[in-house]
Amino acid sequence: MRRLTPPRGARPLPARAARPAPAGRWVLPLALPLALALAPLSPRAARAEGAGGAEAALAALSPPCGASADGAARARVGLRVHLSPRLSPPLSAPLSAPLSAPLSAPLSAPLSAPPGAPAPLAPEDAAWLRAQLAEAARLFAPVGVCFELTALLARPAADGEVLTRAHRVALGRPEEGGAALARGEIDVFVVNRLGDVDVPGEEIRGVHWRDPRAPRRLRWVILSRVAQPLVLAHELGHYFSLPHSTAPVSIMNKTPRALPPMSARGFTPDEYARMRRAWGRMRREGALRALSGGAR
Repeated sequence: MRRLTPPRGARPLPARAARPAPAGRWVLPLALPLALALAPLSPRAARAEGAGGAEAALAALSPPCGASADGAARARVGLRVHLSPRLSPPLSAPLSAPLSAPLSAPLSAPLSAPPGAPAPLAPEDAAWLRAQLAEAARLFAPVGVCFELTALLARPAADGEVLTRAHRVALGRPEEGGAALARGEIDVFVVNRLGDVDVPGEEIRGVHWRDPRAPRRLRWVILSRVAQPLVLAHELGHYFSLPHSTAPVSIMNKTPRALPPMSARGFTPDEYARMRRAWGRMRREGALRALSGGAR
């Protein structure tokens, strides 16, 4: 290639300040490695490496799987989380509040993201998800499973408030504007307000919901952002066939009570036996599958 040289006596052009290249990829606002979070990528490199960066961010949210009580490796079950836009100011709730107590929060204009695209994750949501997943990992160890995030997907602002039965159903129906569910994984929808369809005007923290057209095959979890750390584990208990309980120690007991403290609650031996049977059945039927790659 010919090198071009300026004519004699020509004055050099002033150097322009370097402009940062667009990242060209989706990066979660988490404590990712500096090279991953800041290094600009070309479109080709973004296509090649963007998926790996997202996977690393998802793995950072999921607690280590570890081993079950008998020392065997635990099966990893995938969770796909669908996030409605977070409200500002963020919602909050007292940690001592009972699981079933109604809560409310003022609405403000949320930021939207294209439905089905990778969802932006606020630091508050990241901490909240980590707490939910950590409790689920701890309490499901005797079942032989743990839960790992496989996707964070955006939902429209209209799904930030889910107040009716029809809206709960629509979340899992693509033909009604909802998400396509993933066979073999658990879909979790995160909303700002979840109405109590049995008590008008009240709110709840979470629900395990079934599509009435195929209640055994089409089901999902809906969580309100005001849910305390045990709520995901409670709803996953329903997913693994548990009904509500009257046992004081069980997190499946919705009755407000002071004792035992939250830190001492979990599942009963009978509930664990029932969930182990349900896990075996769902795995045989293909309703749930263990992720490949072994325990983390």
